[in-house]
Amino acid sequence: MRRGGSAVAAFLKMISHPVSLLSRRAGRALGFLVGGLWRLVDARHRSAADQNVARAFPSLSSAQREALVRGVFRHLGRTAIEFVSLSSYNAASLRRYIEDRVRFEGLDIVRPFLDGKRGGFILTAHCGNWELLGLALAVAGLPMTIVARPLDSPALNEWVDGVRGKLGSRVVGKKRVLRPILEDVGAGRWIGILLDQNVAREEGVFVPFFGVPACTTKGLALMAIKTGAPVVPTFIRREDDGTHRVVFHPPIGNVPAGDREESVRLMTAAYTKKIEEEVRSHPDQWFWVHRRWKTRPEGEKPGESVNG
Repeated sequence: MRRGGSAVAAFLKMISHPVSLLSRRAGRALGFLVGGLWRLVDARHRSAADQNVARAFPSLSSAQREALVRGVFRHLGRTAIEFVSLSSYNAASLRRYIEDRVRFEGLDIVRPFLDGKRGGFILTAHCGNWELLGLALAVAGLPMTIVARPLDSPALNEWVDGVRGKLGSRVVGKKRVLRPILEDVGAGRWIGILLDQNVAREEGVFVPFFGVPACTTKGLALMAIKTGAPVVPTFIRREDDGTHRVVFHPPIGNVPAGDREESVRLMTAAYTKKIEEEVRSHPDQWFWVHRRWKTRPEGEKPGESVNG
């Protein structure tokens, strides 16, 4: 992808305007087609999704599991088509698009913090159209800083970050970002963090996710302890009519414990539990193709409790 990224970025820019002209029904059909083709040609991610679903929902039959995985790829195809479409809009038309297609639930939860010019953390995950979420939050009045791992291709990464930043959001990488994040929170900005990805053992803490220990970054808990800023779980869901709903949940507070390490573990477990609740409520809208349980606790044999 590093060498072919420039060509991919150029192709996506070329098709973005035609894609943006599609009706909702046509865009949905194209997304289903893209997702279906991806599922057929990408055996590795199809297998990962199937094994992850089996781990999370052991009571499902093979036919039910296959149907869910098919739905996951269709959803991801729609998400990709929507993102390509968004790249063709300028700031004004993008704002109108979001005002027309996104509804907010629980916005009053963050309103007191915004009125007081206080910053905080948006706890979210790769649910729904998570890229649209960052843009929607900016429209809702949250000055956003988005934490994202840079893509392998600089050209493709520049294109993606260009879309993410169209409404004033700032994008920062996942390495050496503690100081700028803390500065942004102090300046009243909101930090968007997706907490549903596997991390290396030294970077995380093991907490339950669908009943299986999952290595999860401890960075959010550490920053919440340091700043005292609110951590607000917020997720975007795709509705049956093609619109989207952003749902804010009450903040998850800091958990005092015997020592900081235990506080971090308990807080990270609370964050992950909230993500699991969202995934359970809309299982076809989560990123099951990611190897969420790849890193294993000390002493556990590879593949002993999760897919390898």
